[in-house]
Amino acid sequence: MRKMTAVASCLCIFMVAIIAGCSSLAKGEPKEVELKQLSSGARSFVNQIKDKSGLYLYSPAGGQAYLIVNHLVTGRDKEAKYLESLKSELKDHLLRLDVNELGTTEYTDQRLGKIRFFELGDSSGKYSAIQVYKNGVVSKFDSIGG
Repeated sequence: MRKMTAVASCLCIFMVAIIAGCSSLAKGEPKEVELKQLSSGARSFVNQIKDKSGLYLYSPAGGQAYLIVNHLVTGRDKEAKYLESLKSELKDHLLRLDVNELGTTEYTDQRLGKIRFFELGDSSGKYSAIQVYKNGVVSKFDSIGG
């Protein structure tokens, strides 16, 4: 009996470790990647949105999904936005993205004017919906491609 309990405990621990290890998006920061690492379809989508500021999703059916954050410096009379942090949490097939944007009028700031790319994984098995929060407020993507 004691042996069976020990085996059951080991199996439970093993299953938890597998489940936790299989989801890099379970909780934390999505992996940032370079433009050259994107698929050709994703790069084509980036070419369409590169001159527009916003939050974009590229999500082809059954393929790698990407979050694209593009903050352009639009003029000297406005506060320029930049991505301060990005966190994700996967729960009950819902991927929650928490985007924290800050702004500055210091236009020489190195954080400005960058387009950034984040891997969100293959949506077909891990999540069925994405919920976006920008600075704690429910938000939406400016455009979705795929």
